[in-house]
Amino acid sequence: MLTAVLSIVGVFIFWLFLIAPGRRKMPMETFAGNYAHRGLWNDSIPENSLSAFRRAREYGFGVEMDVHLTNDGETVVFHDDNLRRMCGIDKMVRDCTLRELREYRLLDSGEGIPTLDEFLDAVGEDIPLIVEIKHDPRRDTICRKTIARLRDRKGPFCVESFDPFIVRWFMKNEKKVFRGQLAYGLNVRGRYPLNIRNIVLSSLIVNFLGRPDFVAYDHHCGNSVPFRLMNTLYHPALAAWTIRKEKDMVPERWDMRIFEGFIPGTLSGNEQSYKT
Repeated sequence: MLTAVLSIVGVFIFWLFLIAPGRRKMPMETFAGNYAHRGLWNDSIPENSLSAFRRAREYGFGVEMDVHLTNDGETVVFHDDNLRRMCGIDKMVRDCTLRELREYRLLDSGEGIPTLDEFLDAVGEDIPLIVEIKHDPRRDTICRKTIARLRDRKGPFCVESFDPFIVRWFMKNEKKVFRGQLAYGLNVRGRYPLNIRNIVLSSLIVNFLGRPDFVAYDHHCGNSVPFRLMNTLYHPALAAWTIRKEKDMVPERWDMRIFEGFIPGTLSGNEQSYKT
């Protein structure tokens, strides 16, 4: 009996070691605030477009966006792995050259898929950025090319990824860059399939790989046991994604709040359409 109890305690202590984030404190006076998810888009302005990013800058919001690597090694700003939803083409971004991507439009608009350089020109130097690096087998290449374009930016930026090995790459190679682990819980019925990948991410045990400076968590899952335990014991900086109602913008709980579908502060306690 004693052996069983000690084994359980040992497993629990080991789990606490695995879920621990990094010890470095993020300068929250720099990064705390509201971030427009893929820019400030609406029915006529597509997500992750230059117009959406310029509009977010005009409103004074930070920006969250996504980086992919093309077949010929260029960094582009696009969310999905596949072009189908946004461009009507059933093809993976990583299988396309930049020249080919230039031919496609976002949701039949006049907007194209921007490069990372074009995005940086659009948002300028003054607003903070959350840069999500998408999973790619060429981890070293996408990380090196992304940071090469961000390094000289005068304004603040941090990086995040669902891929813990990308977070680890920054821990090993770019220690000064604030890095975040994206994750979620499984306590929302039907929201995430019950598979090994999702169980591992939701348990937060991947934190040991990259020791993230902040954890970006699905705000719907903020009551999950792993998340609450990690937060209680370690008090890391927290980013909430993706908030779609004004009432969920809770600065007491979340340091960084990634939102879409409304404009924070324009209507007290109510959703505000992006058509504004």
